[in-house]
Amino acid sequence: MYRSNLPPPDRARAKKCVPVQLVWAGAVLMAALVVALLLASCTAPTPTPEPVSIRFVIPAADVDTTKGLVEQFRKANPNVQVELVGRRWDPLTGIDASGADVLLTSQFALDELRRRGALVSLDALMAGDKDLNPADFLPNALKMFVDSGKTWALPAGLDPQVVYFNKDFFDKRGVPYPDANWTRDDFLQKVLQLRDPTTGTFGYAIASDFIDPILFVYQHGGRLFDDLQNPTRTTFTDPKTIEAVEWYAKLLQEEGAVLTPQVAQGLGMGNLQNALRAGKSAMWIGPLSARGGRLDRAPWPIKWGMAPLPRDAQAATMATATGYAITTQCKKSLACWQFVSFLSKQPPGSFAPARRSLVKSAAGQDAEVAKIAQASVDSSLMIRAADLSQLSQAIDAFTAAVGEVVSGKASAAEALTAAQQASPLQ
Repeated sequence: MYRSNLPPPDRARAKKCVPVQLVWAGAVLMAALVVALLLASCTAPTPTPEPVSIRFVIPAADVDTTKGLVEQFRKANPNVQVELVGRRWDPLTGIDASGADVLLTSQFALDELRRRGALVSLDALMAGDKDLNPADFLPNALKMFVDSGKTWALPAGLDPQVVYFNKDFFDKRGVPYPDANWTRDDFLQKVLQLRDPTTGTFGYAIASDFIDPILFVYQHGGRLFDDLQNPTRTTFTDPKTIEAVEWYAKLLQEEGAVLTPQVAQGLGMGNLQNALRAGKSAMWIGPLSARGGRLDRAPWPIKWGMAPLPRDAQAATMATATGYAITTQCKKSLACWQFVSFLSKQPPGSFAPARRSLVKSAAGQDAEVAKIAQASVDSSLMIRAADLSQLSQAIDAFTAAVGEVVSGKASAAEALTAAQQASPLQ
């Protein structure tokens, strides 16, 4: 047999022989991994957001309830610190804005704040916020803060007129409290039931000889102007307006039924508020924000309740809008806007919500305030501050005409016809 003289194959060596292509592929892969690691180590870390401080000025009565909202906002925005500052609130002049980055303001304070150049227009910020839904705000609420084609505040809440009542009057006489479904006839009946001339106590007190008669006119289906949002003429001689003024005058002429500011002074009370605190009237009309003495320095010393205004031909109340504004002092407008946008989605402390979604849910709200909000959602009469200043002469003429009817100097038709003829808007 033939045998080769060559040595047998070295199998171990053969196993160690790796093709050159595989060697190069592994080297390239290793190099790529090294480069990737080097690049990752050179990438700049995510920067920490710059700390931002916001001074938020609100009514003193709302500081405690707002603390929780501020904490909620801070958890979602840890770089933003919010300083709460509580100050005295007035339904007309709003609040002192000095030193504020963000503040709660009244629609009627808008002109003065703008005159001082204190506010930032919100239009660009609103346009850049994809989550903002203007349609969620109640009718006309947003309009109250639009002037010269620009928006100066985002609606926070509404401050509707409500009926306050002294529970002791009702309890002692076994008269049911007012509720969300009561009518003008119910109101009149309670006024007459709760008056007591022998003790000098009254069924109803007129807190404003300007607001009260207007409310009863609109509840009856009457009106003072053709369109409150775009008034062009007065409508004092509308038959429903005349009927409402006749009814109102008869109410005031009822012996011992109505406490007026003049009567309060005659009783030595000084003013009507003192008389109400002293328990001299069963019912009166006032803004929601005044409840329990929130606008005063001391709580009301009476057992009180509140209800929506009574309904006649229709439900009607008057309301002023409150809004969150950003001042020119704010150095970080985006952070201030984030805070304002957040606040507008929360129930406002002293007021009824200005968003339909909040009115509908009533979550996180005082039960009584929620009832007022639901009753007022579609019945709140609102007048822009700029329009109100132009209408003041006509409103004064109407108020004077009501006084003529109450005093018996003229019939409602006569007095209102004369007022219509004297009105600058005929």
